[in-house]
Amino acid sequence: MASSLPWIGQALFGADEVFCRRGICTEEGFGDSGCNSFRNLLSNCGHVQTAGFPHTPYRNDIVCEWHLHVQPRHHIVLMFEHFELEESGISCEYDKLVVYDGVNEKAEMLGTFCGTHAFLRIVSSRNHLFMRFTSDTSLTMAGFYASYTSEVIRYADRQTFGAVVDRGPGTFPCPGSTNITGEELSAAAYTVGCELRERIVLVWEPWGNISQSLMQIYESDFDTSNPVVMEDFSRDINRKFVSKGHRLLLSLHLRQKHAGLFIHCRIEDIADKISTCPTAVRQTPDIGIIAMDNQISDTDLHCKVVVKTSTSLRLLTSLDLVSNPSASAQREPHGSRTRVDLYNPETRLLSLSSHMTSLPFPTVTSQDELLIVFWSNVVNSQWIPEVQYSPTGRASLLRYELHYSDEVN
Repeated sequence: MASSLPWIGQALFGADEVFCRRGICTEEGFGDSGCNSFRNLLSNCGHVQTAGFPHTPYRNDIVCEWHLHVQPRHHIVLMFEHFELEESGISCEYDKLVVYDGVNEKAEMLGTFCGTHAFLRIVSSRNHLFMRFTSDTSLTMAGFYASYTSEVIRYADRQTFGAVVDRGPGTFPCPGSTNITGEELSAAAYTVGCELRERIVLVWEPWGNISQSLMQIYESDFDTSNPVVMEDFSRDINRKFVSKGHRLLLSLHLRQKHAGLFIHCRIEDIADKISTCPTAVRQTPDIGIIAMDNQISDTDLHCKVVVKTSTSLRLLTSLDLVSNPSASAQREPHGSRTRVDLYNPETRLLSLSSHMTSLPFPTVTSQDELLIVFWSNVVNSQWIPEVQYSPTGRASLLRYELHYSDEVN
């Protein structure tokens, strides 16, 4: 059954099909997962999420199962955009997600996951993955959202390719402080992140005989070719760094056991300092559309757009990715990203990255103003974020979400 919302369309609310807006495939499947979605996912891209995400926590005492099945001679790349379950330590005895490298729980178990993960990527060895999510009878959290794609397994790797569980580097507490000693570790890497409307400030102070040690800071969480800070502690310098973007990688090599670093991290809101975007704006009687200009040539774009209605109504907003006709036909470099976040007034409502294969649900602002922040590190990205907004008298889309839930059940 198609959605009754004319401008949001079937792509988000269709009961039987959901189109991946990047044009790669159509989500198809059958059976009930237990989380208001298909149990058996048969297309070459798609998404998996707990019921209610991101608007409501998952329910207590449930079991949800998904079998991801892509075309032969391909493996599955599953990327979690958000992961937040009840914390229960190493044992994961409360709420947990278990992932198997095959068609069911008899296959090799790749891992049991709980708590919060800032980064989690799972790659299957073949063309099947099986996932089981269970919750206990007490505390619930936001849940998880993951998108997946299929990638061909090269002929030379068909006999040797194994599954991969990539938890990424450790996440540094920010805002927060920590004291790291050479006795605790010799080498480590940490990601540091914040909102698109914010920036990161790091201040550090060495103590003890920290000679022959090294600290490096990168203005990225994937590119380690050009550190913006390289500290070998051989001289006195200004030990403070202010980021340009919203992601950093902190690399440490401590050579002395009885020495270390005290590191303090804080977040600064810079929404009023972000420059205005060079955007393409299209307006119709009912819908406003804001998209990035196709001719943007800045490899480190960070800008904003402020939308305010003249009617004092809330704004019904959604995010999309549209093809860029000016983009190069060549594959974008690894780590290329384009992202847009929507805030109202300071709370993030929606977020969309160019590497996502599925779109977030639309939402309604709590006020008559919307802050849109764009970020990109690639020239003429193949996919351009597009924001759609329309004044509405509704306080939420809950009725439509419940209607959709009833349809697929």
